[in-house]
Amino acid sequence: SSYNADIWECIASFLDAADLAHLALTARFFVPIAMDERLWKALSLKRLKIGSEAAKFRPHFSWRELYRSAFVTGSHSYSIHEREKHRDWMRIGAFTLVSGKALAAGRLWQRISKSKKMKLDESSALCVVPNVLPGIWIADLHRMRCGGCNLPACTGRMQTLDFRNWELFLHEEFQNRTWSFKEIGVRNIRENCDAAAGAVFDYKRLIDKDTANSGILNFKSWTAKNGNYQPTSRVSPFGAAGCTNLEKNGGLQVKFYAMHAGVDGPVVAIRVSQQLF
Repeated sequence: SSYNADIWECIASFLDAADLAHLALTARFFVPIAMDERLWKALSLKRLKIGSEAAKFRPHFSWRELYRSAFVTGSHSYSIHEREKHRDWMRIGAFTLVSGKALAAGRLWQRISKSKKMKLDESSALCVVPNVLPGIWIADLHRMRCGGCNLPACTGRMQTLDFRNWELFLHEEFQNRTWSFKEIGVRNIRENCDAAAGAVFDYKRLIDKDTANSGILNFKSWTAKNGNYQPTSRVSPFGAAGCTNLEKNGGLQVKFYAMHAGVDGPVVAIRVSQQLF
C-alpha cells in the first residue's frame, strides 16, 4: 500500500506525538507514516508555537530526534548537567535568531534601543553576543542554588535565564562537556532592583514590526504586579524574556555566559544569571 505524505502532513497539524505513536501501533502500514520527517517537522513547529521563519532552517539532526530532545528527554539544560545546583524551572518558549548577532539583557525596565548610542556600560546590563548560530532557540527560566550555599533546604537565591539552540542537546560535545559556558560579561547593579529580569533578542530584529506586535518590549503589559513573586515571561518571533519580582534588596550581580561549538565555532547557548548581593 501507499500513502500520500502531503495529506498526512496536513493531518499532523491536528495530532500530537502520542497520537502518532498510537497510530504506528495500530498497523504496520502506519509505521512509515509515523516516522515521516515532514510530520515531525509539523509537530515540532506546532509545539514550539513558532513563526514561519523557523520552517526555513534545515537542522543537522532529524526532526523526530529534535522533538524528543526538546520535549521528551532532557527537557532543560540542568536535567543533563549540574543537577545539584538546580531548584526549579519553567519553559519560556521558542524563537528564532537569524542575523547571527544577539543582544542579551539583564534589565528590562530601562529603554532598549537599537540606536548606535546604546550604552553597554556597567549600568546598562546589556551584552552584545556576536557569531551566534542562526536557527530555532529555546528559552527557559531557572531558580538556582546560590554559589556560596550548601544548604539542602535552599530555595534558590539565583535566577538563570537559559537560551540555547534547540539542536544543542543532540551534540556529543555538549553531552560529554567538551563544550562549556564561558563568562563574557559582568554587570553590578548596586541599588534596589524591583525584579530579576533578562532577555535575549536577535540584535538586528529588535526594533521591527514583529517584535513590536508581540508586546515583549511593553514590559508592564506582561510582568507581574507588585507583591506577586511568580515568574512571568513573553516570547516574540525573534526574542524571549523572563521576569521575577523581588523583595527589597541591595542590588543584583548580572553575569553573561556563552557556549561556543568549539574554539572558533559559533555560540550555541547563552545564559543570563542574576544573584542578589
